[in-house]
Amino acid sequence: MKGLSWNCRGHSNPLAPIILKIRAMLAYHYYDFVFLQETKYNVDHVASLFTNYGIPNFYGVDASGRSGGLFVGLKYSIFLRLVMDCKNFIILESMDDNGCFWYLCCVYGEPLLAKRKEMWEYLETWLIQNPKPFIIFGEINQVDYSMDKLGGSSSFIEGAEWFNAWKCRMNLLDVQAKGPKFTWTNKRDGNDRLFERLDKAYISHDLFSFYPDVGVQHFPIQFSDHAPIEINFSMNRPSGRRPYKIEAWNLELSDCIDLIQNAWKEDFRGSPSFRCLRKLSTVRSLLKNWSITKKNEWGKRWDDFDLSLETALSNGLKDGNFMEYNNIHDKLVEFSTAAASYWKQRAKLKWAIEGDTPSRFFFNWAKGRANANSIFCVKDVTGSWQYRMEDIRGIFRNHFESLFSQEGDRSSLEMFMHNHSSLFSVVKSPFEERDLFLLDKSFTAKEVRSAVFQLGPTKSPGPDGIPAIFYQKCWFFIKKIYH
Repeated sequence: MKGLSWNCRGHSNPLAPIILKIRAMLAYHYYDFVFLQETKYNVDHVASLFTNYGIPNFYGVDASGRSGGLFVGLKYSIFLRLVMDCKNFIILESMDDNGCFWYLCCVYGEPLLAKRKEMWEYLETWLIQNPKPFIIFGEINQVDYSMDKLGGSSSFIEGAEWFNAWKCRMNLLDVQAKGPKFTWTNKRDGNDRLFERLDKAYISHDLFSFYPDVGVQHFPIQFSDHAPIEINFSMNRPSGRRPYKIEAWNLELSDCIDLIQNAWKEDFRGSPSFRCLRKLSTVRSLLKNWSITKKNEWGKRWDDFDLSLETALSNGLKDGNFMEYNNIHDKLVEFSTAAASYWKQRAKLKWAIEGDTPSRFFFNWAKGRANANSIFCVKDVTGSWQYRMEDIRGIFRNHFESLFSQEGDRSSLEMFMHNHSSLFSVVKSPFEERDLFLLDKSFTAKEVRSAVFQLGPTKSPGPDGIPAIFYQKCWFFIKKIYH
């Protein structure tokens, strides 16, 4: 399912460029719904402009004089009923294929800063009184972060602090967007020109569980000072094969530690560094195959545990022997701890409290990070946006090839020192001879251990794909090779 939102600044002439553009988008993109803001006319007039373009069902709010006006056109009866409308909102209730009811909140943000807080608090009160998963889509009319603004003063953005606190209170996730960064411009020239990202979407945590691949596409600004944006509830993210990384959840299972310990005993000839690299490579290969097998089992393990626990408990109640039940229960705890670690590592939340493992919460954050970390398009040297993955890879490759193959007899550092040699001749070293002696000393075993255990356990690993938690969990037997 996908839809279109556009602040189109009025509808009058059926042959106006913006009307023709909307008709073309409806015909080409096959939208299930379209949401238009600032129509400046009554709902029936707007609907008449799109009678033959596949949106027979519609709702809306008439304009007040020559300002405002909202219109939502529906291609099919995918939305069951209108539940609320006003000058800033049209809220529709929908039901997905699984029978889950949720709200599509089509929003036209209050242009006046003084009235925005009242508008969002009104929506918050309504959603609390009518609790269901929801998504907010349309012209929000509020810049969230300084990176979403170009021109003018970006050091302080009015309303941003309160609005971000409101989003946090409502447990909202930003729906990731691709395409041109900004969706609004004031159309002025020179230094007075502003660009901002005002049109966007937010989704509640519980609805994101059903639509983890939801995404927004920005189109170029045209005919209006706002850009049209598209929301797609099943947007395909670019995928590619990534190097394997050792998973933190592996190290929560005792049989995995045994596997690593046995593999580490294998002896290799060579220097300590060479032996260490060979051992790590062997362990990495074994863990890759082992973790793939384990993850394939996860789908059926929960049901297996339920059945086994029920049988063991029934037997224990008959004969008084609960040893089998306790063993299965211990394995279930170990399994669930590993599952939580799996999603926690992907969520990358430092403030997640150990023991508090809401799996849906971690899953939502992990999927949100995956969406945010995906590169959908890149602007090339000519200023054109490139969307094909082959072109995106080529742009990055050419950039770094150019960056690291510049001709010259000296590196940047050597050139700097050469040009400022007189300055370095008068600068006194801040180190005394004793300090230099200490810096040259070999590391002690205690110092190495201290450094290893100060690392963030699940911080992103280096090129070898081995996170710090691997060394911390296995330090009791791998430390010998580092000594």
